[in-house]
Amino acid sequence: MKKSRERTIRRLLPESPVLWLLSLVISVALWAAVHLEQNTAITIDVPLALSLPQDKVLVTDLPDKIKVTVTGPWTQLKNLESKNLTHEVDLTGFDLGTSMYYLDPNDFNLPPRTRAVRVSPSQLRISFARKISKVIPVTPNIVGQPAVGYEVRGFTCQPAEIAIEGAESEVSLLEEAVTEEVDISDRKSGLTDEVGLFLLSRNVWPKSKTKFRVTVDIEPIQSSRDFRNIRVRLAAPAKLGKLVAVPPAVMVTLVAPTKVLSSVDPEKLYASVDLSGVSTVTASGLAKELEVEGVPKGATVKNVVPGTVKIMPVTRQAVQKNKKVSPMEDSLKQDRKEKKMKQRDNKGEIKNLKKEK
Repeated sequence: MKKSRERTIRRLLPESPVLWLLSLVISVALWAAVHLEQNTAITIDVPLALSLPQDKVLVTDLPDKIKVTVTGPWTQLKNLESKNLTHEVDLTGFDLGTSMYYLDPNDFNLPPRTRAVRVSPSQLRISFARKISKVIPVTPNIVGQPAVGYEVRGFTCQPAEIAIEGAESEVSLLEEAVTEEVDISDRKSGLTDEVGLFLLSRNVWPKSKTKFRVTVDIEPIQSSRDFRNIRVRLAAPAKLGKLVAVPPAVMVTLVAPTKVLSSVDPEKLYASVDLSGVSTVTASGLAKELEVEGVPKGATVKNVVPGTVKIMPVTRQAVQKNKKVSPMEDSLKQDRKEKKMKQRDNKGEIKNLKKEK
């Protein structure tokens, strides 16, 4: 029995090894062909290509891709993801407000012998707002603080305005736009930087891509100091004779960094009057404005009191006027007088207390 079975197997097998190998290859090929032609299913990511209306703004978030389950022979599905499939979504006919867009598996453009059987998500929530535009000012977004002893004196931004567009509900509320950050931390001098616009909103954007040139002016912190009894000097030709200024001294207020003010020598400051173009000075006098000289570098004149003086010939009347105390000196004298009176009163109170004891 066993021997007859072996003889049967030998008769079925090809006698030649080559024929045996060829039979095996054909059998495998037939099996593979049948297996690969059987339907299978895969899920792929398909990007959405949106067509939007020109006069409206889409204000809802939509996915960039959707998941699509496709069935078909493996020979057709294996390279499906590499075909850069996209699905067109036409929203140009939608009205303002909220509505739904349904994704139909039959609408997908797929290779032959394949079809979409499921889409996730199967519907999209669509909401449109009216699109408007307007021009708003741009403000530099300056961050940080300059070095100690320095301050921001001012800043500019060019261009100073930007045209924006977007959803009506958001654009109508915007009064200004801001640039990207300009950092001035620990700076002792100004700077100029080119920056973009800070993202306003997902539903608002600039009509054109623009860079903004922001200039920040950083200077030492300024202080002011009064210099009293600054003498008035006359620059007069000899033909005018002897002249005198009434009052003979003024108060000058300088503005400068603290370091500069502390180094000012009042003896080097003077208020001058230029009389080179004057032909004569009458007894009634001539009012002239003052020019302060000897001002150190980095300082500016904030004020002069009084701002004008009267130029008079040297007469007994002019001398008497200059002997009178100026309003500024009169105020100082009054202060000193009041201090003395208070000291005197305090002494009197102490004496009275001693007597009472």
